[in-house]
Amino acid sequence: MQWARSNVSGLPSRCKALLGIVMLTAAFVMEPASGEQTSGKIGVRTTVPVICRAKTEASFPTLLHNGHNDLGHAEAYCNAYRGYRLILQHGVVPDGTLLLVDNRVIPATSGTTQTLLEEGNRPLYHERRHLGLVLPGNGSAHLGLRLLLQPLN
Repeated sequence: MQWARSNVSGLPSRCKALLGIVMLTAAFVMEPASGEQTSGKIGVRTTVPVICRAKTEASFPTLLHNGHNDLGHAEAYCNAYRGYRLILQHGVVPDGTLLLVDNRVIPATSGTTQTLLEEGNRPLYHERRHLGLVLPGNGSAHLGLRLLLQPLN
């Protein structure tokens, strides 16, 4: 305690009072109750917010054509320790519509408005995925695409 007193002599009285309260609180918190054993450990508990986001390099094309449509790259980040789910929301797609994630083919279910692209049981840190969409000859040119990344519960 002598060291702290000698180093605060030039501080204003408010700072000295605040420093005294902090030091007293620290001493009180670290002092075990009478009769308790000291373990020499201090427990710290924190809460980290779950953040999941997926962003594309550029906007998805507004006008799609029959055949292969290159949707570009997306970067995904999700720190959920239980895992993540990468979903592409879209308009109702016809039979034969395919989605491509890093050249992995994922058939879109006819009549649905979203398709699960990927699911993992670990966090996902700054991963890049290349996306594509293959529309059959009877496909709609306006699908309104949106990429979602959700934490698993």
